[in-house]
This record gives sequence, structure tokens and C-alpha cells, in this order.
Amino acid sequence: MKEPFVQGLYTLGWSNNQYLSEKRHAVPKSTNVYGFIYGDVLNNGREEILAFSKSDHIRILSPGGEEEWKSNDPYGGSATYLEFPAEASARIGGDKEMDYFYLPMRIILKDLDKDGKNEVLVGNNADRTRRVFSRFRSFKSGQIECLVWDKMGLYQKWRTREISGYISDYAIADVDNDGQNELVFSVVEKHSSALGKAKSFIASQDFPSGS
Repeated sequence: MKEPFVQGLYTLGWSNNQYLSEKRHAVPKSTNVYGFIYGDVLNNGREEILAFSKSDHIRILSPGGEEEWKSNDPYGGSATYLEFPAEASARIGGDKEMDYFYLPMRIILKDLDKDGKNEVLVGNNADRTRRVFSRFRSFKSGQIECLVWDKMGLYQKWRTREISGYISDYAIADVDNDGQNELVFSVVEKHSSALGKAKSFIASQDFPSGS
């Protein structure tokens, strides 16, 4: 078993008191329900697929699943994983060796500045190991980047300041009830260990002016 997911992404519809498959989407085999979104990424009125690759590079795919663009650098960087039995692995005592599948981070596609064009919000955590190890990640810092399409690719419009630790999730919400949305994110400063307890916090900030 190479991955913990059965291949295929489906749209479900409610019928006769149950959810039934209505449509199977044409996406690459490695795409799962995490770390992907449909939307007008290119701002041309056509829906595309925006998804992370296995190596955390951002990919733009046509509705038919063909790759149209791929980022040069990785983004995302999640410490959340699923364990599943390693393929062709030997048992150690009564236990079977396990592999890790790191869940991709959230991708947000939204017109943040109300100019009629969608922006892409993605996390970008700096992994000390450079993703070399399949069962170990250690993040030193993180930030959230706002990307927008410019006919050549997604380029950085703005980013948050670099934060010590890693950003585990983020959302857009009006957290202070002032009628304006803010960028809300959770930060893990420290993991639990023999030397101390875990430490994390929730933070929010206004979007940059003109964003």
C-alpha cells in the first residue's frame, strides 16, 4: 500500500437520505481531498484545479487533469500525518513498520481586495530537513503568502512576516466583529517533549492595504 487513500475524487449529492457519487473528477492519481481547490485561478472565467504535489509544489491543472503550471519552489509544509503500513516491509516483533503520509496544507482562493481577481493564500513553512526524510519534519519558521496569476505564473503579491515555529492552519474571518475580514492563523511554537510541554497560539492580523 503506497498511500492511505483510495484513488479518485468525487462530487457527492444527497438523494434518498444518503450521499451518492454524482461525478468523478479528472485529477492526477496522487491528488486527494486535502490541499486542493477548484476555482478561477487564472482569472479568465474558467475553473482550474489548484493542488499541492507530493513534494509540496503548487500545481495548476486543467479541468481534464493536465498540468498547466508548477511552482519552482515548494510551499505548504505540514507536520500532520497519517500512518499506514509500509509496502513490503518486515515486521519488527509483532509490529509492522509504518510509513507517514503528510497531509497537505489548506489552499484558499478568494478575491481579497475586491478588484475582481482571485488571489491564492498558502502557508510556507521552512523545514530544517528540506523534506529529505519521509518520517521526520522539523520546522524553524513559517509565513503566509498571497499569490496572484500574471499570465506567466503565480507571483508573490505580499506575505506575512516570518514567525518562529510553524503555521499549522489559517482562515479568513471577522474575528473582532468590526465588519472587516482578518487573516487568522494557528502557530505551533514548540512540540511536546521530555524537556517541556507543547506551546501554540492563535493570531490574527489585518490584510495589507490594497491587498
